[in-house]
Amino acid sequence: MAKRKVFEVLAPRSDAVNEVRRVYTAQRGRSPALDCLRQMQLSLLAKAPATCTPEARQETLALAKALAELAKAGILDEDDPDVKLARAAGGLE
Repeated sequence: MAKRKVFEVLAPRSDAVNEVRRVYTAQRGRSPALDCLRQMQLSLLAKAPATCTPEARQETLALAKALAELAKAGILDEDDPDVKLARAAGGLE
């Protein structure tokens, strides 16, 4: 049986570069998918390169889709900075 993955996510309070960097720094190294998500978000905001493995990128896209679906279902706020940035980073807009 496959082991479930559990994530504890620190979410940015805004879509400002410094705020996303703050969250990335605080959680860096805990999960390749979250690291990749933050890198992709920073890539959008600050034109910084995202250096993710193909596996992490695939997990990140699944995470971005999940965040978008949770917002669509009303569980997360559509205007949440993490949701907006995840949608953009995952090409879901």
